[in-house]
Amino acid sequence: LIKDVQKMISLFTKKEMTVLDPFMGSGTTAIAAALINRNSVGIDLSEEYRELAFRRFANNKIDTDRINYILGDSLVETLNIPNVDYIITSPPYHNILKNNSKGLRKDASEKGYRSGSRIGVEYYSDLENDLGNQESYADFLILFQKIMKNCYKKLNAKKYCSIIISDFTVDK
Repeated sequence: LIKDVQKMISLFTKKEMTVLDPFMGSGTTAIAAALINRNSVGIDLSEEYRELAFRRFANNKIDTDRINYILGDSLVETLNIPNVDYIITSPPYHNILKNNSKGLRKDASEKGYRSGSRIGVEYYSDLENDLGNQESYADFLILFQKIMKNCYKKLNAKKYCSIIISDFTVDK
């Protein structure tokens, strides 16, 4: 997955540009960006995922001076960041982590990919403002739209945004 994100970042940015991931999670975007000399800003609600990200940064020998990892609510924190050159994210998929997906995949990031086994966090948080805790899919989409609208306001002119959507299904 790191190599896939790295490829996307390299397509849409140049060295020293800044990438935003409003759902930073375990830090894949930050690792991918740092490996190709980009800066990154990431936001996430979960202290547990932030700690995991910093373990991954250390395991991959990533210079964290290039990374601004903000622990907080993306809806609010996106208003407080400087403009960015590219947005790439893989948002929480409504309630998918509460539906037997069993959390994170095993970390094989030093090889540039994930393995099939899952480990770790069962779901992101119990916080009301967590996308994964929205009552309905419609509520999820409304909150996701608000967050991405704030992100768009921080995107420099004539720049790009990529949203990675998984093929998970719940209740078909």
